[in-house]
Amino acid sequence: MRIWMTGLTCLAVVLVLAGCVKREEKITVFEDGSLHWQIEVTGDETDMMNDRHGVPVMTERDGWSFSQRTAKSEGQETKRIRSAEKRFASVVEMPSTYPTNDTKGAELALRHPTSLTMEKTADGTYFHFRRVYEPRKSAYVNYWYEKLIEEYDDKDEDDMNRAEKMKFVSGLVDVERRKQVALIQWTESLFPEKLPQLVRLAMRDAVAKVYSQVDRGNIQSLLDAMGDDDKKREDATEKAAADQLEALARRVEGEVAEAIEQSLRSNVSDAQVRMFTESLDRERRRFEITEDYEDEIWEITLTLPGKLIGHNATKTQDGNVVWEMKAGEFQDRQVELLASSFVENK
Repeated sequence: MRIWMTGLTCLAVVLVLAGCVKREEKITVFEDGSLHWQIEVTGDETDMMNDRHGVPVMTERDGWSFSQRTAKSEGQETKRIRSAEKRFASVVEMPSTYPTNDTKGAELALRHPTSLTMEKTADGTYFHFRRVYEPRKSAYVNYWYEKLIEEYDDKDEDDMNRAEKMKFVSGLVDVERRKQVALIQWTESLFPEKLPQLVRLAMRDAVAKVYSQVDRGNIQSLLDAMGDDDKKREDATEKAAADQLEALARRVEGEVAEAIEQSLRSNVSDAQVRMFTESLDRERRRFEITEDYEDEIWEITLTLPGKLIGHNATKTQDGNVVWEMKAGEFQDRQVELLASSFVENK
């Protein structure tokens, strides 16, 4: 059974509906220390829409040359391509996020601070490039999801009876409950004032109550309407079911937020309630963005002046270094890109 989670739902969506976003970057470093950064993002129409829940979409910004176009993939699917480029006088001016008009989302999106050190010697100049992709929290939730999937990975959905399917859906709902508890825990770790333990337990009980009331039968019916990759279903039917799943997920998410707020309001001050719920909203959006990155792949090509001395790239190509990676590489761990070159004195 091949499925994936979308947004904050943990309500399965058939894999065939999942898109894939590719980010291609070309960074050229010049001998004076200036840099040219070119970014091209390719994805399905839905991947490239402005969505307050997912990854902030790259958009036109002051000082950037921006363009967008559509193209057909090998499978004749329409792909939208957004491109942006800009020349920077020094690496200090280079932002740590991609250009977007979603300022709140940008604060929570993937950060990749970049540095360039120019080391002058008697014989010439070394150029040391470094970029760090900061880690994103996901391991705790993914552990429970993958554990569930392992139990069903070798099963064909057509061979599963109703009871087995319902058990699987119940497992998905429980993973979502665990995710919401993890968000509470992450928010608590950032909160300046330690909340009383009874309050912390009350929030967890409130989340559990909401998920105990989720209509698992309705979820299973919607999944049945969508089919899987081996079945040919009408696009309109799949989309209608997916839209209903998304609406259900958002409704449950709203109920969870309200339940948490009510459990807080009964025990702490209004100021503490406001601070905690605002922090929780930020952590929820941060995790939504992390989930949305999971189908993305990166290709970063770096051109340094002079002779390449060393690097940790995936490969070299035409004198450039190229890193290829998937989003999972920086889930819960830091990814560091390193490359150095040397320019002899003339």
